[in-house]
Amino acid sequence: MVEHYWNKCLEKYHQKKGIKYLNQANCKGAFHHFEKALLLNTSPENYFYFSITLIALNRHSEANVYLEKLIDNHIDEILISSTLAESYLVVREWEKAEQLINYLNNKFKANKFILKLKTISDDPILREKYATAKESFYQSIDFIEKKDMDAAFIAIKNAIDFDNTNATYYYLAGTILARNKKKKDTAENSKKEMVSYFEKAVILAPQNEKYKKHLQHVKTR
Repeated sequence: MVEHYWNKCLEKYHQKKGIKYLNQANCKGAFHHFEKALLLNTSPENYFYFSITLIALNRHSEANVYLEKLIDNHIDEILISSTLAESYLVVREWEKAEQLINYLNNKFKANKFILKLKTISDDPILREKYATAKESFYQSIDFIEKKDMDAAFIAIKNAIDFDNTNATYYYLAGTILARNKKKKDTAENSKKEMVSYFEKAVILAPQNEKYKKHLQHVKTR
Protein backbone atom coordinates (compact mmCIF):
# COMPACT_ATOMS: atom_id res chain seq x y z
CA MET A 1 0.00 0.00 0.00
CA VAL A 2 2.74 2.43 1.01
CA GLU A 3 4.85 1.42 -2.00
CA HIS A 4 1.90 1.95 -4.35
CA TYR A 5 1.24 5.42 -2.92
CA TRP A 6 4.94 6.31 -3.16
CA ASN A 7 5.10 5.18 -6.80
CA LYS A 8 2.04 7.30 -7.65
CA CYS A 9 3.69 10.33 -6.07
CA LEU A 10 6.89 9.66 -8.01
CA GLU A 11 4.93 9.26 -11.23
CA LYS A 12 3.18 12.62 -10.72
CA TYR A 13 6.50 14.25 -9.90
CA HIS A 14 8.11 13.01 -13.12
CA GLN A 15 5.05 14.01 -15.17
CA LYS A 16 5.09 17.56 -13.79
CA LYS A 17 8.85 17.90 -14.33
CA GLY A 18 8.52 16.48 -17.84
CA ILE A 19 5.77 18.94 -18.76
CA LYS A 20 7.79 21.81 -17.31
CA TYR A 21 10.83 20.85 -19.38
CA LEU A 22 8.71 20.46 -22.53
CA ASN A 23 7.31 23.96 -22.03
CA GLN A 24 10.88 25.21 -21.71
CA ALA A 25 11.88 23.34 -24.91
CA ASN A 26 14.27 21.22 -22.85
CA CYS A 27 13.44 17.99 -24.65
CA LYS A 28 16.27 15.95 -23.18
CA GLY A 29 15.17 16.84 -19.65
CA ALA A 30 11.56 16.03 -20.55
CA PHE A 31 12.62 12.68 -22.01
CA HIS A 32 14.37 11.71 -18.77
CA HIS A 33 11.30 12.38 -16.63
CA PHE A 34 8.68 10.91 -18.95
CA GLU A 35 10.79 7.77 -19.30
CA LYS A 36 10.82 7.49 -15.49
CA ALA A 37 7.04 8.01 -15.35
CA LEU A 38 6.48 5.33 -18.01
CA LEU A 39 8.62 2.84 -16.10
CA LEU A 40 6.45 3.44 -13.04
CA ASN A 41 3.14 3.16 -14.89
CA THR A 42 2.46 2.14 -18.50
CA SER A 43 -0.67 4.28 -18.63
CA PRO A 44 -2.00 5.84 -21.88
CA GLU A 45 -1.09 9.27 -20.50
CA ASN A 46 2.54 8.29 -19.94
CA TYR A 47 2.76 6.56 -23.32
CA PHE A 48 1.52 9.73 -25.00
CA TYR A 49 3.81 12.10 -23.13
CA PHE A 50 6.79 9.86 -23.84
CA SER A 51 5.81 9.70 -27.52
CA ILE A 52 5.55 13.44 -28.05
CA THR A 53 8.91 13.89 -26.33
CA LEU A 54 10.45 11.41 -28.78
CA ILE A 55 8.87 13.40 -31.61
CA ALA A 56 10.36 16.61 -30.23
CA LEU A 57 13.74 14.86 -30.29
CA ASN A 58 13.17 13.92 -33.96
CA ARG A 59 12.81 10.25 -33.07
CA HIS A 60 9.53 9.80 -34.92
CA SER A 61 9.86 6.11 -35.79
CA GLU A 62 10.38 5.26 -32.11
CA ALA A 63 7.46 7.48 -31.12
CA ASN A 64 5.22 5.71 -33.63
CA VAL A 65 5.84 2.38 -31.90
CA TYR A 66 4.48 3.79 -28.64
CA LEU A 67 1.60 5.64 -30.29
CA GLU A 68 0.61 2.46 -32.12
CA LYS A 69 0.30 0.74 -28.74
CA LEU A 70 -2.39 3.31 -27.89
CA ILE A 71 -4.24 3.57 -31.15
CA ASP A 72 -6.36 0.39 -30.92
CA ASN A 73 -8.11 1.57 -27.78
CA HIS A 74 -7.82 5.32 -28.34
CA ILE A 75 -8.23 5.88 -32.08
CA ASP A 76 -11.15 8.25 -31.46
CA GLU A 77 -9.06 10.45 -29.15
CA ILE A 78 -8.09 13.01 -31.72
CA LEU A 79 -4.93 14.25 -30.00
CA ILE A 80 -3.41 10.77 -30.00
CA SER A 81 -4.54 9.71 -33.46
CA SER A 82 -3.70 13.00 -35.20
CA THR A 83 -0.24 12.99 -33.61
CA LEU A 84 0.39 9.53 -35.03
CA ALA A 85 -1.02 10.50 -38.44
CA GLU A 86 1.26 13.52 -38.63
CA SER A 87 4.25 11.47 -37.51
CA TYR A 88 3.54 8.94 -40.27
CA LEU A 89 3.77 11.79 -42.78
CA VAL A 90 7.09 12.96 -41.36
CA VAL A 91 8.70 9.51 -41.79
CA ARG A 92 7.04 9.06 -45.19
CA GLU A 93 4.86 6.11 -44.23
CA TRP A 94 2.33 7.31 -46.76
CA GLU A 95 -0.02 4.31 -46.73
CA LYS A 96 -0.37 4.24 -42.96
CA ALA A 97 -0.86 8.01 -42.92
CA GLU A 98 -3.53 7.85 -45.60
CA GLN A 99 -5.52 5.11 -43.86
CA LEU A 100 -5.50 6.86 -40.49
CA ILE A 101 -6.18 10.33 -41.91
CA ASN A 102 -9.11 9.07 -43.99
CA TYR A 103 -10.60 7.49 -40.87
CA LEU A 104 -10.14 10.72 -38.89
CA ASN A 105 -11.54 12.83 -41.70
CA ASN A 106 -14.73 10.74 -41.71
CA LYS A 107 -14.94 10.89 -37.92
CA PHE A 108 -14.09 14.59 -37.45
CA LYS A 109 -15.30 16.24 -40.66
CA ALA A 110 -15.11 19.83 -39.39
CA ASN A 111 -11.65 19.63 -37.82
CA LYS A 112 -9.33 22.06 -39.64
CA PHE A 113 -6.14 20.27 -38.66
CA ILE A 114 -7.41 16.92 -39.95
CA LEU A 115 -8.51 18.60 -43.19
CA LYS A 116 -5.02 20.04 -43.55
CA LEU A 117 -3.44 16.61 -43.00
CA LYS A 118 -5.80 15.10 -45.58
CA THR A 119 -4.89 17.74 -48.15
CA ILE A 120 -1.21 16.98 -47.59
CA SER A 121 -1.69 13.20 -47.59
CA ASP A 122 -3.73 13.21 -50.82
CA ASP A 123 -1.11 15.14 -52.82
CA PRO A 124 2.24 13.35 -53.46
CA ILE A 125 4.03 16.67 -54.05
CA LEU A 126 2.61 18.34 -50.93
CA ARG A 127 3.38 15.42 -48.65
CA GLU A 128 6.99 15.23 -49.87
CA LYS A 129 7.40 18.97 -49.32
CA TYR A 130 5.87 18.59 -45.86
CA ALA A 131 8.31 15.83 -44.87
CA THR A 132 11.28 17.72 -46.31
CA ALA A 133 10.29 20.88 -44.41
CA LYS A 134 10.17 18.89 -41.19
CA GLU A 135 13.63 17.48 -41.88
CA SER A 136 15.00 20.99 -42.38
CA PHE A 137 13.29 22.17 -39.19
CA TYR A 138 14.97 19.47 -37.12
CA GLN A 139 18.29 20.17 -38.82
CA SER A 140 17.89 23.78 -37.72
CA ILE A 141 17.30 22.66 -34.14
CA ASP A 142 20.47 20.55 -34.27
CA PHE A 143 22.51 23.52 -35.53
CA ILE A 144 21.13 25.70 -32.73
CA GLU A 145 22.30 23.15 -30.17
CA LYS A 146 25.73 23.30 -31.82
CA LYS A 147 25.55 27.13 -31.65
CA ASP A 148 25.92 27.44 -35.42
CA MET A 149 23.29 30.12 -35.97
CA ASP A 150 24.16 30.78 -39.61
CA ALA A 151 23.60 27.13 -40.55
CA ALA A 152 20.47 27.03 -38.36
CA PHE A 153 19.02 30.02 -40.21
CA ILE A 154 19.75 28.52 -43.63
CA ALA A 155 18.03 25.28 -42.57
CA ILE A 156 14.91 26.99 -41.23
CA LYS A 157 14.64 29.16 -44.35
CA ASN A 158 14.75 25.94 -46.34
CA ALA A 159 11.88 24.60 -44.21
CA ILE A 160 9.86 27.75 -44.95
CA ASP A 161 10.55 27.37 -48.66
CA PHE A 162 8.97 23.91 -48.57
CA ASP A 163 6.12 24.80 -46.18
CA ASN A 164 5.20 28.46 -45.78
CA THR A 165 2.11 27.75 -43.68
CA ASN A 166 3.82 26.67 -40.45
CA ALA A 167 3.98 29.45 -37.85
CA THR A 168 6.62 27.57 -35.85
CA TYR A 169 9.11 27.85 -38.70
CA TYR A 170 8.75 31.63 -38.89
CA TYR A 171 8.97 31.98 -35.12
CA LEU A 172 12.16 29.91 -35.06
CA ALA A 173 13.66 31.99 -37.90
CA GLY A 174 13.04 35.17 -35.91
CA THR A 175 14.45 33.59 -32.75
CA ILE A 176 17.63 32.53 -34.57
CA LEU A 177 18.16 36.07 -35.88
CA ALA A 178 17.64 37.41 -32.35
CA ARG A 179 20.34 35.06 -31.03
CA ASN A 180 22.85 35.56 -33.84
CA LYS A 181 25.58 37.81 -32.44
CA LYS A 182 27.26 38.07 -35.86
CA LYS A 183 24.48 40.33 -37.10
CA LYS A 184 25.56 43.33 -35.03
CA ASP A 185 27.16 45.03 -38.04
CA THR A 186 23.77 45.13 -39.79
CA ALA A 187 21.65 45.52 -36.69
CA GLU A 188 18.86 47.64 -38.20
CA ASN A 189 18.33 45.41 -41.25
CA SER A 190 18.54 42.34 -39.05
CA LYS A 191 15.88 43.74 -36.72
CA LYS A 192 13.53 44.44 -39.63
CA GLU A 193 13.99 40.90 -40.91
CA MET A 194 13.52 39.48 -37.44
CA VAL A 195 10.30 41.45 -36.91
CA SER A 196 8.97 40.30 -40.28
CA TYR A 197 9.38 36.64 -39.26
CA PHE A 198 7.69 37.16 -35.91
CA GLU A 199 4.87 39.07 -37.61
CA LYS A 200 4.32 36.21 -40.02
CA ALA A 201 4.23 33.74 -37.12
CA VAL A 202 1.51 35.83 -35.43
CA ILE A 203 -0.51 36.06 -38.67
CA LEU A 204 -0.41 32.28 -39.07
CA ALA A 205 -1.11 31.58 -35.37
CA PRO A 206 -3.12 34.56 -34.09
CA GLN A 207 -4.15 32.77 -30.88
CA ASN A 208 -0.57 32.14 -29.77
CA GLU A 209 0.09 34.59 -26.93
CA LYS A 210 3.80 33.73 -26.76
CA TYR A 211 4.28 34.78 -30.37
CA LYS A 212 2.42 38.04 -29.77
CA LYS A 213 4.47 38.91 -26.68
CA HIS A 214 7.74 38.11 -28.44
CA LEU A 215 6.78 40.27 -31.41
CA GLN A 216 5.93 43.19 -29.12
CA HIS A 217 9.22 42.72 -27.28
CA VAL A 218 11.43 42.83 -30.39
CA LYS A 219 9.52 45.83 -31.76
CA THR A 220 10.03 47.94 -28.65
CA ARG A 221 13.43 46.88 -27.34
